Amino acid sequence: MKKTVLKQVIILILFFLLLFLFLFFFRNIGKAFYSRDVNKKGISYVKKEESKDVAAIMATVKEMQKTELANPEDFQDKINEWNSLLDQGQVPLTSDEEMTHYNSKFSDTIFFGDSLTEAIYSYQLVNSSSIIYERGASLKKLEEYIPQIAGTYPKNVVVFTGLNDHPVTEPPAEYLERYRVFLQALKTQLPDSSIFVLSILPATEEGVSATPKLIDTTEIDAGLSTLCHEVGTTYIDTTWIVRPDLYEPDGTHFTPYFYAVLFRYLDNLFL
Repeated sequence: MKKTVLKQVIILILFFLLLFLFLFFFRNIGKAFYSRDVNKKGISYVKKEESKDVAAIMATVKEMQKTELANPEDFQDKINEWNSLLDQGQVPLTSDEEMTHYNSKFSDTIFFGDSLTEAIYSYQLVNSSSIIYERGASLKKLEEYIPQIAGTYPKNVVVFTGLNDHPVTEPPAEYLERYRVFLQALKTQLPDSSIFVLSILPATEEGVSATPKLIDTTEIDAGLSTLCHEVGTTYIDTTWIVRPDLYEPDGTHFTPYFYAVLFRYLDNLFL
């Protein structure tokens, strides 16, 4: 009898011991799987946040790499000197040393536009690989060259155009709207490039007589300055360089003396 009771007690103890071991084992296995699942989610979250940080950092780096312009007030003494030489008609032409310097300084810049940009090529101010132009081109026509420019991955694009596609009867606001489309196309296809737009310059009386639409130049240029700010490009005022004796006989294009001062100004402006 005693042996039977003892045997039952031992069996009961073994049963509870096995039950305890069973429960302990599966509880820890469940924790392990849960922990593994949590770890996967945690790693996924960290990677996601990490990628966000990298993207933000890259965006910041790209922004920092964009070209900054100096404040003209920082070299006002040079501007005063150039203005004095302009008034006296004593502007020195671009020297060979300056040309060599510009070729290096603007090697990562594309000058883009119509015949006003063509003159940069004609006067050999920079290498031909840094200039894309079409004489007499409209803004719509120039848009066709944007993929070509994008393929060179320029740091900067400097736009210099006239009013080739501005009909005499068209209000300046309509022309500026087309310019907006043009600049937005540039920004879309060249998101990492800094885009600068030079003034649309006035014509002489002879130039306006031959091409009446040029009478709107001043109004359009004022609107262009505002437009550049709105679309995120940079307007560069070059109207201060203009003097009557710097025009070619057609009254709309400029002599090498104008471009000599223009590039001395850009050289100091671009950091």
